[in-house]
Amino acid sequence: EAALMVADDLVIMKSVVVAGVVCSPSRWRLSTKLGQDMLAVHRPVAKYAEQVGGAVDTTMARLKADQPLVRANWTIEDHCALFQPVGPTAPLLSDPSQLWVRMERQTLRALPHCGGSMFTIRTYQQPITQYVARGADKARTLHSLIKRLPDDVAKYKSLLHYRESLLVWLESYF
Repeated sequence: EAALMVADDLVIMKSVVVAGVVCSPSRWRLSTKLGQDMLAVHRPVAKYAEQVGGAVDTTMARLKADQPLVRANWTIEDHCALFQPVGPTAPLLSDPSQLWVRMERQTLRALPHCGGSMFTIRTYQQPITQYVARGADKARTLHSLIKRLPDDVAKYKSLLHYRESLLVWLESYF
């Protein structure tokens, strides 16, 4: 019922993923995550195990129901669909102006009545042309983020093919 009342995707975890309603996945499927712990869920994520896995485990152990954690996530997509359960098999676009900025507001909170936690994902997507039209600072920030991405992270985000042409295109906005 909760999933009918909010636009967010919902994932319930105990020591593993136990349930969820995910309508806007970004290149993953809930069915492949069920029964997996955090490390297994994030196996495809570049640098997760080496750089953030331990901190995430510590954070999960300290969660409180009345103090949800909030974070943002972003990527660049080659398609406007919110439902993208699989990654591209080949680049579809050659023009950076046809890309989309995908942003997620994610929350994590304890569910003390069942000993688990709830992860929510609210997805927003906008054509990159509209995003950078909001101001030169948007283009500069996006340029900086993309330029600093290590290759393995850019590959995970499916950005390697677009990165160089996208950086040049973004520079025209500042």
